Amino acid sequence: MLVIAALIVATASYWQMAYPTSSLYAMQEEKMRSIGTESLNERLYSYYAQHGLTGKIRSMYQPLNYLPKLKDYSISTGDLLTVTLLEQVDADPNIHYILWWRSTTQPEALPYINERLEQNKYTGIFNEGGYFFIKVKP
Repeated sequence: MLVIAALIVATASYWQMAYPTSSLYAMQEEKMRSIGTESLNERLYSYYAQHGLTGKIRSMYQPLNYLPKLKDYSISTGDLLTVTLLEQVDADPNIHYILWWRSTTQPEALPYINERLEQNKYTGIFNEGGYFFIKVKP
């Protein structure tokens, strides 16, 4: 019995030395960054690293709720992008970005977005695999 207890303690000690908690958290965070569409996540993290984020991201991209660091900025729902939703986003001072998949955008929302882009009220940041990332506040 004493040998088994000593073996358990030795094994636990080995794992703690081989994989300190900080290393395990770093490995876990790296894996979590690939949840969902990896290329989209890479673009989001790149923008975040270069520019930071000034407010919340309204999105239908559910994995955003789980991405390390970015989840703190997420307001992610399953809503379609409509003119009504865009008007709500425009009125909400906390939402500074939208991230939407083109196929979940209602046709009447596209002219609204294009008009705002032409008026420099919105700024297109990137399009990745049909996902549009747009800054909606200056």
